[in-house]
Amino acid sequence: MIRAFATCMLAVAVLIPCEAQVSVDSRRSDVIVLTAPGANDTTERAAGMYVGHDASNGFFITAAHALAHAQAGQVQVTPYGSAVPISAGIVEQKDDALDLAVVYIPVGSLPGGITRAGSREPINGSRIRIIGNPAQGDWQTWTGVVLNEVSAENHTEWFSGNSDGSMAEGFSGGPVFDDAANFVGMHLAATASYTVQIRSSAILSRLNAWHVPTDNIAFEDTDTRRFRFAREMVQALRDDNIDLARTNFSTAAKDNTSNQQLRTGWSTDIGVLGTFEGVASQSKRVITGATLYVTRMAFSGGALELRLLFDNDDHIVNLWLATLGSSTPTQLEQAAKVFVQQMADQKFEQIYASLPESLKLYTSAQALQQTWMGWKGQAGEFVQIDAAQKNIDFDMVIVRCKFERAEILIQVQFSPSLQVMSFFAAPAPQGN
Repeated sequence: MIRAFATCMLAVAVLIPCEAQVSVDSRRSDVIVLTAPGANDTTERAAGMYVGHDASNGFFITAAHALAHAQAGQVQVTPYGSAVPISAGIVEQKDDALDLAVVYIPVGSLPGGITRAGSREPINGSRIRIIGNPAQGDWQTWTGVVLNEVSAENHTEWFSGNSDGSMAEGFSGGPVFDDAANFVGMHLAATASYTVQIRSSAILSRLNAWHVPTDNIAFEDTDTRRFRFAREMVQALRDDNIDLARTNFSTAAKDNTSNQQLRTGWSTDIGVLGTFEGVASQSKRVITGATLYVTRMAFSGGALELRLLFDNDDHIVNLWLATLGSSTPTQLEQAAKVFVQQMADQKFEQIYASLPESLKLYTSAQALQQTWMGWKGQAGEFVQIDAAQKNIDFDMVIVRCKFERAEILIQVQFSPSLQVMSFFAAPAPQGN
């Protein structure tokens, strides 16, 4: 919908401050508490860790022994920070000897801003932290050291840590991290003198063999990973899988950008661009001091750029969809002045008739009139257009307008065929 204060940015405030990196403690959004039926009408309580997602589901590792008496529909997981359990499915493949199992929930139920982790092997003498959820005390972090890179049971895929015998139930399935927040394994059991964990390499090997996604702990450099997220988002948007498209959003971005807003922005833009021809290029670009990851897509009727801004934890905090055509700055500036003058002349039916069909679904001549009257209510009667300038690196023009009580900047975005795609207004900076 064309709105007075909407832009091609999709409902996420400009340059949301980056979320601080999460330290190695129990406050991690990639951990879950898991409950399942146990023996003799008891309830098993364990922990787990998010490892990745596909188009439909998000996957979590946990200890297989916690699911020994569970069947489909009997497992529930609760992400850290949530009080609402989610029904989880159980992946058919599991390894009872290794004590590794995988559960899954719908991708749309994943929390926003999931913590990401690198992966390393455990090293003798290094400090480790195990996150668990004992029944008494809620989320806790157990701190210790690696005693042996091979467990006391001589199981080469397990390693052991120190223990004083006081670890409570609820740590089974909990992720194990080193002091640098790298994932080194998953906790299984504790005796009076040592703990037992699966090594991270053994876990990743099994998950890969089972074709369980591990993108949340994959070994990739930052740029490769972020460009992959962008390609996955493009594919999800094309498939109209909006839950999947929003998977890598930060918590704030997820809260502020609904499925419908994202779907509307995408469908409006591609409605004027024609047939999708593929991803043409990916690059980094610094705009107004921020580094954006840009994915340029080719369409039969022009180009569209998906521009993503990430925080330090690889979460998407802002995005832009920028349409690009071959019009010159002069042509765009003239088209923007014509549009504003038509609004001032109250030719709302004429403006509506000229809009792309994909945009007509979200606005009306009456909505255009309400927008204009809202501006007049704030700034008084329209006086004149002072200037128009294309000074943004996509097809948007800023029109400086004088009203009776104030000056307003009206920003107009165009399609490749010079149809108005969106516009919004803001007070002009004083002294400029």
